[in-house]
Order: sequence, then C-alpha cells, then structure tokens
Amino acid sequence: MNRATAWAVSLTAGTAVAAGVYRFGAPELALAAAVAASYTAVVRLTLLHPDTAYESGGPVLTVGRWSGVATGLLVAVVLFGVGPTLPLENDLRLGLQVLVLGAGYAMWLFGVSYARAKAE
Repeated sequence: MNRATAWAVSLTAGTAVAAGVYRFGAPELALAAAVAASYTAVVRLTLLHPDTAYESGGPVLTVGRWSGVATGLLVAVVLFGVGPTLPLENDLRLGLQVLVLGAGYAMWLFGVSYARAKAE
C-alpha cells in the first residue's frame, strides 16, 4: 500500500470514529478532534507495522503477548476507571471511553514503532 492510500485510509477511519462519537456520544468538537487524531494514528501505525498484534517466535515475551497485556489493561481502565466511577453523563462517558481506548492503543503503537526504529 502506498503512502497516499495509507493516509487516506487512516484519515477516513479516524474521521468515522470521531463522527460516531460526535453523533452518539458527546457532541463536543474538541473531544471529536482528539478521537480523530488518536484513531488516525492507530490505523496509520497499524498499516506501518501490521504484525504488531501478532508476532511469533522469540525467547522472551513477544510483541503479540505484550499487545494483549496492553489491550487488557486499556479495556480495564476504560470499563472500570472511566465507566461507572466518574459522575458524568452517559454520552460524555462514552466519548471519554472511546478516547482513552484509542489514545492508549496509539501510545502502545508509538512505543513499538520507536523500539523498532531504534533497533535498526
């Protein structure tokens, strides 16, 4: 996939998720923009490193296992940290949950990208 197509797919996915949060979650432009940025980064980095979620082999924990740990931690934070504990309206809570999940996974992918670039 060439760079223009990868960016087009990434921006489309980020915009779609942000539009869903704006429509079904909190209608806040700043929240929707943050969601769009985080999910655009997630899709773009996933297209750059498609083996991030699964990598076989290696004597120690592989990227796939760490990806599972990171995803489990993020889901726990979203469900138990942002979910019922914060005194927020349901639509704002949904928007924040989507934002935390996207931003957290984007940070995981940035870390993987950094480690791979540094190893080269």
